[in-house]
Amino acid sequence: MQYLIKFDESGRKGDTYPIDKLMSEGRKQELIEQGFAEVSAEDFKLYVSDNGGSHGTGYIRGIDGKPTDAPPHIPTKTEEAARLYYECENDLKAIESDILQAIAADDEGLLAELREERVARTEQYKKDLKDLEGRLWQE
Repeated sequence: MQYLIKFDESGRKGDTYPIDKLMSEGRKQELIEQGFAEVSAEDFKLYVSDNGGSHGTGYIRGIDGKPTDAPPHIPTKTEEAARLYYECENDLKAIESDILQAIAADDEGLLAELREERVARTEQYKKDLKDLEGRLWQE
């Protein structure tokens, strides 16, 4: 089966229509005139995959009209901030768990170390966020 796909200026797949027995030749020609490209079933499978290619970001239509590796994903500031938050949150949960164990074991020395570690991790998170603010981003 063949498909008609409208690609955007960066080669990403947009509206898609299967070319089947229900599509008239007139409708097919109309879509081609609107900028749709005829694509084989094999290429279609590549375009609909979001995790293929050498970067794991799928495929786009290259200037030669064939599927080519999509560029790697560059995280936005929001995505990067969320990643920092969840890393810190996971670290703090682990520290809190260790603190509870130190309290249960009545280990004052370990408890003091863990409290310092918790403060240090929180400060590191604040520093990482501040560094993130200083970077240039494309949102």
